[in-house]
Amino acid sequence: MVVTTHDDPGLDAVLAHFGVTDPPLGAGGEAIVHPLGDDRVLRIVHAGSPVSGLHERAALLEPFDRSAVAYALPEPLEILTIGDRHVAIETRLPGDPLDVVLAGSEVADRHRLLAAFLDAFEVLPDVLDAHPAGAGVVGDVIGPFVHHAPDTRTWLVERVAQSLARASSDFAAVDPEWLVEGLPTDGPVGLCHLDGAAPNVLARGTDITAVIDFGPTTAIVDRRLDVLAAATYLRIDTLRGAVDPTDHPVMDTWLDERGLLEALPVMNRWLAGYWSWVGDEEPEVDEWCRRTLLEER
Repeated sequence: MVVTTHDDPGLDAVLAHFGVTDPPLGAGGEAIVHPLGDDRVLRIVHAGSPVSGLHERAALLEPFDRSAVAYALPEPLEILTIGDRHVAIETRLPGDPLDVVLAGSEVADRHRLLAAFLDAFEVLPDVLDAHPAGAGVVGDVIGPFVHHAPDTRTWLVERVAQSLARASSDFAAVDPEWLVEGLPTDGPVGLCHLDGAAPNVLARGTDITAVIDFGPTTAIVDRRLDVLAAATYLRIDTLRGAVDPTDHPVMDTWLDERGLLEALPVMNRWLAGYWSWVGDEEPEVDEWCRRTLLEER
């Protein structure tokens, strides 16, 4: 039986075209992903999204140095239009969502997997160490709100100011400089995912098997920011945080050994500012942004 969504004829038409019978692997703000056999997936963008977004994403992924990491990364194979929907066929990557694997792991395995998770985001910037826009440029790579700057600190301030300007007037008094003070900004740059939440990481046993869902958050900035962002996402329950306080010492020790622990609460603030624009579209995220920026200050 072909999967139907009942309230989305355009999506139903794509699923019927490919004979999809399995439920989705995941869904986010940009697309829904269904399996297409054992070795491919369908990435179906939401209604009204332009096909240019899929082409931008393919162009982002194409130059990755995949040999730089020990886990898999998305690989687009084909971009199609079925009815009014745009679709990318991509390789299917191994593993299950990190939060699912963590939930089914014993304590010792959880802790090994969390260390592997941090290791994975420490080396991810190696896959691309220069901005496609040219030498000396840092900032967003794709998306509707691309912003470039001459250095990481300038980008962090200006990019979060851009988000706050789109947010509720409740955030008008939040100082972008305050959100950046204390973040590492003077190191080598590399590709940072900056959305390393648990659903965007696949795992098996105690190994990270893939990092997925590269999108508009992706930026070329100080490489240390990515592991800080990933560690932050894992602690935020409203963003499908996958750890509890008993896991924190493992992550804290890892970060402290690299001189990053003190920057963790600052990254939490900056990410709250970055996502402050979501408002009623994502009530739980909005609640976290308000708590972080307006109540805990």
